[in-house]
Amino acid sequence: MLVWQEQLCGNPEILILDEPTVGLDPKQITEIRSLIKDLSKNHTIIISSHILSEISKLCQKVIIINKGKLIAIDTPQNLENKVSNSNSILVTVEDNKNKIENIVKQIDEIKDIKLIKENDDKTKQYMLTATNDLDIRKIVFEKFAKESITIFELKKSETTLEDAFIELINDKGGNI
Repeated sequence: MLVWQEQLCGNPEILILDEPTVGLDPKQITEIRSLIKDLSKNHTIIISSHILSEISKLCQKVIIINKGKLIAIDTPQNLENKVSNSNSILVTVEDNKNKIENIVKQIDEIKDIKLIKENDDKTKQYMLTATNDLDIRKIVFEKFAKESITIFELKKSETTLEDAFIELINDKGGNI
């Protein structure tokens, strides 16, 4: 790999890459990620990209700029954690009779329900937020089963760098 570093880059201290994986097939993306990680051992690499899933995989530090204003500087993980809603779950259900909202109101441990999307197969995905740090998956599973609401998927909500980015730029340009 050292030969590539010298031939490809002339061995500079800093490399600036703009959207390094755009337009590549999956094999090439894997190779470029590997090359970038290898190059980062001996070089400072600055990547400009709108593909935040790539940034999460490649970068140790992220700078978010919106409308020319610096919004945040941190690790991808810290940015995700700062906007994380750790007491939320995502549940995808078949609820043809639209009973879910009334049922959720009967569960004291749930403070909020939000419809995320309606799928082509007539299932609906909701985000349910607990009143505290309680894991409400078991409670939801038992209550929905009693009410004949079929659960297709039930998982803890995960925050991505994309989620953090959206929250940051929607926060009127506020800093985290």
